[in-house]
Amino acid sequence: MRQCSRRGWADRLSGRRRAGTREQRVDNVGLGHELEPDRRRADVDAVHTGHDPAKGPQPGARSGACAVGITRVATADPVSRQLTMEDALHFRAMGTDVHLVVLDGGPDSLERARARIEDLELRWSRFLPDTELDRLNRAARTGSPTALSAVTFDLVVSAIDAWRDTDGLFDPTILPALVAAGYDRSFDQGPGPTSEKPVTPDIRCDNIVIDHDALTVTLPEECALDLGGIGKGRAADLVADELMDSGSVAGGCVNLGGDLRVFGEAPDGASGWAVGLEEPEDKEDVMLVIGLADGALATSSTTRRRWRTEAGEERHHLIDPRTREPAVTSLHSVSVIAGSAMTAEVHAKASLIAGKPTDDALPMLFVHADGSRHTYNEFEAYVW
Repeated sequence: MRQCSRRGWADRLSGRRRAGTREQRVDNVGLGHELEPDRRRADVDAVHTGHDPAKGPQPGARSGACAVGITRVATADPVSRQLTMEDALHFRAMGTDVHLVVLDGGPDSLERARARIEDLELRWSRFLPDTELDRLNRAARTGSPTALSAVTFDLVVSAIDAWRDTDGLFDPTILPALVAAGYDRSFDQGPGPTSEKPVTPDIRCDNIVIDHDALTVTLPEECALDLGGIGKGRAADLVADELMDSGSVAGGCVNLGGDLRVFGEAPDGASGWAVGLEEPEDKEDVMLVIGLADGALATSSTTRRRWRTEAGEERHHLIDPRTREPAVTSLHSVSVIAGSAMTAEVHAKASLIAGKPTDDALPMLFVHADGSRHTYNEFEAYVW
């Protein structure tokens, strides 16, 4: 998914519809809440974005946030005839490219948003040591409850709710299958060698014990969670809501690798944000432009995070919970519009695995390997 807005698109989006109002729970925490600056990775090496993941890790390569300087653009609003300041920041976090845009907010708003995203990565990553998720997964060996921060506890509960909502097609317990498929490290380092196919224990999310009073989670033995299929969308929602609650910006777009949330005023005085959807097999080519006044868009694809095993077998990162293997599908991508990025991300993944919409209300776009496209629930109404 390309940038949140592009000059020349936004002013032609009058009459675009708002995203659905269906929402998941969102924390009411302020920017900077629960930040742990002593754990921030200011000394992380810059990521070499031209590296081919299929060739394995580069010497000394590490996953981390690498920022590009904040850019500022001033434009005249044709309606109010006032000058609008648009600030943008690009950096790496959560194993993907992050693009933040705020209107009339300034660099400080962007830096606080970046700090929040980095903080969430230090809590939710399965690739960094001693994150809350890492401690939770390790505790499964003993069956002991793990105390979590409110924001991490809520994410785990939301992941289990998503499992129920999709009849198990979204499943956070597929981590052992991901590791067995070769996805045992960040794609900034490249996938590792595949292991022997594991014996998949009969573990369901219903076996996870949740204590809402103590904010603890107890995983059964041999269970391990991966929150990568929901975390970026959740982070986009949190940061967007915190920016809105701060009252320091007029509008914004929070985009984590294509899982994005827009809110408030759009650039150029337009009635909505213009979002470019990439072609599944060519991220430099814009397939469609979507107009969003307020809401979220997420895309799940089998064409991005792919690798070959030593035996020459091609694999991707979307695991079918029913087989515990990379999903077999004729779809290249599924894009979903929703009221929250977390909801859109969950149903994009579940619908791609199912081969059909997992929600009968959310607008969706299916792109097949043969290039054909199918839309559902009035997705075409959002297309510019």
